[in-house]
Amino acid sequence: MEKKIITFFKEKYKHRKDIGNEYFEGNSKDMIQEINNIINNEQIKQNKDENIDKNEDKDDENDEKIRSSEYQSNALLKIIDNIKSKKKIHYMFRKIII
Repeated sequence: MEKKIITFFKEKYKHRKDIGNEYFEGNSKDMIQEINNIINNEQIKQNKDENIDKNEDKDDENDEKIRSSEYQSNALLKIIDNIKSKKKIHYMFRKIII
């Protein structure tokens, strides 16, 4: 973030290399406001990125739940099919015996 501030200040204010690399000439209140703006914008970007990451995690969790639900549904369908086929076999076997 420091690099962003220095780069911005080099574009907007007079760079005072004679005093030091991080010294600039200009209205101090404006400089303070610019620093606050840069920090706030950076925090907003970080919060958005964190929210995107959280949403991606939620999407992954939801995908896993869906896959798990689909797996369970398929397993139940197989069990039902097995039960139906056993009933058919049992019914057919009873018919043959009777």
